[in-house]
Amino acid sequence: MPYRNCLSIIRDAAGVPRSLWGYQPWPSPAFSTPRPGCVVCARHSRRRKLAWSGQRSSTGSSASCSPRTTTACSGATACCRSTRAWGFFDDPRFAAAYREIAGSHRYDQYASPHTVAWRLHILVWAARNGLALDGDFVECGVFKGDFAWVVAQATDFVRQPKTFYLYDTFDGFAPAYSTADDFADAPGFFDFADRIYRDPAIYPEVVRRFSDCANIRVIRGVVPDILSDVAPEQIAFLHIDLNSPAAEIAALEILFDRVVPGGVIVFDDYGWHLFRKQKEAEDAFMAARGYHILELPTGQGMVIKRP
Repeated sequence: MPYRNCLSIIRDAAGVPRSLWGYQPWPSPAFSTPRPGCVVCARHSRRRKLAWSGQRSSTGSSASCSPRTTTACSGATACCRSTRAWGFFDDPRFAAAYREIAGSHRYDQYASPHTVAWRLHILVWAARNGLALDGDFVECGVFKGDFAWVVAQATDFVRQPKTFYLYDTFDGFAPAYSTADDFADAPGFFDFADRIYRDPAIYPEVVRRFSDCANIRVIRGVVPDILSDVAPEQIAFLHIDLNSPAAEIAALEILFDRVVPGGVIVFDDYGWHLFRKQKEAEDAFMAARGYHILELPTGQGMVIKRP
């Protein structure tokens, strides 16, 4: 398909329209490759993103990617800052933790060197908010522990009078809660992801990563079932990332009422079309309680618990 501009719509094998900014979690020949330089760095301003559209920036100059902007970012602070501050990279704790997890997995919602920086920034903001509240931290869906690691490092969590509970099967999707029908628009994704999640090397590596953190608990078990055995009574920060509508709603049934006023709930995959069944289920859950989930440009969703 010819490219009209950076926001061109492409379609997958099922005919589902996708944006070039959308999530393609596994290789597929049905997706075209963006023009070189089309998305060169997530730090560049909107003016840079219009490079292939033929539009003009607000300054009136032609929007184009210069050699400087097409150079890959080699470090957390090496990139051109254009009109967007990205001030969170000035935080040495965040920057150091980000460098540690960079390249761990193909987090490619954005085709740039800093693929998940803004998602991590949202999590760290929510977690720092939670430090001033009563209650512990919870993450449902840990995978390799990258996101929890950045949160823990950025908040200096080992020095906090709280416990961080990390729940995951570390053995793929739980058949009682997840099926291929959860991803009806992407045949093959369920099996593809399940194979990745079942990697036997993941669990011991996550345990090793957090072994020096006495107040971070890596808990292996099926969510929500394991929550009946071990879960905090009060929650100041909740991150939901199970990639399963039934499991996520079942977890919320147990944990939502435990989130303290002012506590933040972050839904990792809320805004991505691939996970639309999660969004539909979570919207209904929250609407029944008088809440509306805020969809973020990162693809995440957010709710702040009311008093």
